[in-house]
Amino acid sequence: MSSKNHSTEETEYVMIPRKELNTITELLRQVLEKVSTQPSHDISINPEYVDEKEACIIFKRKTTWFWEKRKSGELPFSKVLGKNYYKRSDILAMFDDNYSNNENKS
Repeated sequence: MSSKNHSTEETEYVMIPRKELNTITELLRQVLEKVSTQPSHDISINPEYVDEKEACIIFKRKTTWFWEKRKSGELPFSKVLGKNYYKRSDILAMFDDNYSNNENKS
């Protein structure tokens, strides 16, 4: 596109009835309000939670391990938009509960 056409497009005006403009403005306001009040699906805003993929990397476990722990009820989880999330503290507590000190064994 040439610069001449570009500058012409920037100065074009469109006339619409005030009622239509008000309707468009109101709809846009409603959309913006919903977007700003929707809870974020980006769980990273709370670093206490990790998705299963990240948990597998951090805790060096396979998805099967997490599935078994979910199924048995040993590991609490939340399912959001089809993804499983865990609290880091819950995973660490599970490791602590199952920790055995080999020095104390006879």
